[in-house]
Amino acid sequence: MEEVDGERRMHRRVRVEEEVLAALRQGFTRIGKVRDISPGGLSFEHVYEDPIPESLKGRVTILMDGVRVPDIPCQVVYDIPAPIPEEYSSFIIRLQPRRCGVKFEELNDEQKKRLEEFLAEKRKRETL
Repeated sequence: MEEVDGERRMHRRVRVEEEVLAALRQGFTRIGKVRDISPGGLSFEHVYEDPIPESLKGRVTILMDGVRVPDIPCQVVYDIPAPIPEEYSSFIIRLQPRRCGVKFEELNDEQKKRLEEFLAEKRKRETL
């Protein structure tokens, strides 16, 4: 297990700068921008008022660079308030962004392949 930013994680997370979306479903849908991702999970930001219960099991679909990785079984690890971006600080209506972290459960072979291809491309760009 690797220590990352003071946290113990099995996989090193890769920061995501481009538009990669996650859609979490379990009787509701939460859609947001992915902030970081690894073979073991991801975090994404959303602007829904109701927090997502921790330990909730659901399915997450990842949309990235024209690639769709659908229905990955997952479990919510946290859903916490996130900082309000500076560019939104002057808005009259304040939406509190939230950051949700999910842990992937059993991925099928196709899901693993697509996720690994995306991560390999991200790591290659980081070294350039």
